[in-house]
Amino acid sequence: MMTPKEKQSEASERRKKLNNDEEFSANKVQIMTLDFLLHVAGIVPPNNATPLIRFLYKVFQTVIFTLYILALLGQMMAVYVNWGNIPVLSSTMSYTSGFLLSVILCLYFLHNKDKFTRLIDLLRNEFVAKINSKYIKFIDTAERQIRLSVTLSAPFATSLGLISIVAPFLSKSSFSNFDNNTVTTDGKKWGRLMFVIWFPFAIEESPQLEIIMVLQIILMCFAVLMLVAVDATFLLLITHAAAQFKVLCAMLNDMHENISEVELNRTKQMSPLQDTAEFNLMKDPLTSADDITCHELGSGNSASRKSETAVLENCHMNKDPFQLYLAECIKHHQAIIEFVANINEVVSLVTFVRIVNFPLILCMTGFEMTQNLGNLEQFLKFASFFVAALYLIGGYCLFGQQVIDESEKVQLAFYSTDWYSQTAGYKSLLPLAIMRASRPVTVRAGVFFDLSLLTFSLLVNASYRYFTMLIQLHDS
Repeated sequence: MMTPKEKQSEASERRKKLNNDEEFSANKVQIMTLDFLLHVAGIVPPNNATPLIRFLYKVFQTVIFTLYILALLGQMMAVYVNWGNIPVLSSTMSYTSGFLLSVILCLYFLHNKDKFTRLIDLLRNEFVAKINSKYIKFIDTAERQIRLSVTLSAPFATSLGLISIVAPFLSKSSFSNFDNNTVTTDGKKWGRLMFVIWFPFAIEESPQLEIIMVLQIILMCFAVLMLVAVDATFLLLITHAAAQFKVLCAMLNDMHENISEVELNRTKQMSPLQDTAEFNLMKDPLTSADDITCHELGSGNSASRKSETAVLENCHMNKDPFQLYLAECIKHHQAIIEFVANINEVVSLVTFVRIVNFPLILCMTGFEMTQNLGNLEQFLKFASFFVAALYLIGGYCLFGQQVIDESEKVQLAFYSTDWYSQTAGYKSLLPLAIMRASRPVTVRAGVFFDLSLLTFSLLVNASYRYFTMLIQLHDS
């Protein structure tokens, strides 16, 4: 029979082994695994890059964005010169909106790079690193979702680039042609270019044609790559926020399992201060019950924060492990809400630009598809453009909807705890948590839209209305 000292030693070793396993699992998990796309696209150099490599990245960014701006100016001039020719306008505007979106997203990301870095560090150090090992599966699932999304989008992006490059060499359609600032419609084929653009010189001769074609290919490839890289970073932050709500629900469902009998017995034998210091779900040592206040937790309106703080300060949580556990869950919930608020602060503007731009791209490319039903290569080019735009904005709205759905489940998870058998202090905390969880957490796109499936359906309907209007204008 084991002596009390041997039992205590065995329990200590078991707890130590459990903590080591949790630390090993938490450190092993990989997050933001697609950040290499930012390096490949030339947006951000690797962390271990030499000063020379960083200088080359800056030179590349200066050159590529200069080319983007020149291309956008040329396309805008093409719109002006070709005003009234709806097929040419729709083709030009499709590429113009795509390039403009790529430039805006990349410049915005570079301008706010420090904010994105802080968000990623917060996610890695405050959420993932301190999570219980059995909940790491939710983090892995979030990473897999993004990897799957990028993998599925790769064929659309690749086909868009390849078909755009090959189509001019195969096209037999007559397009308007510029010859020294004048527009002609005499049946000449539009120069072997990927998209319509205005030049102050003749482009049908060598070597102008070859140089312009190569530059257009470079711009198209990097525009697609940069969009995918920046979008993957945005979506990773959003899906990790949804994963944290899943973790919170699992924590509440596993309350009795996490508060083990060993902890309960140890609670009865230890002083209140020792118990509070050693018991912590997220392995973040607390020194007193006052450390668990809503002032640390983040957002929510001022009145609710004051109410929760008053309740937490007036109850003796260190005497009840269930009440302490609930306080930790409330703390985690408020931290996730604040994390989503920080995401909205950084991402809201660019998602609004993307949503506003989406109906324009969809109706223009849809119009071009209907006008090129007999021209396979042109039809495939705009069809790939159409599907890629639909897929990307659908991904934003789908992951935004996931955040809403998972945040709504937290309310039921709070209520599903066995509150009826808990102490009065536990019951006084629970209504406040349920009230805050009743308001779904949303990822915003500006001040007008939430990223949700409802927003996606509204955008598709708006695109269809613009498309029918464009058809009527062309027919008239």
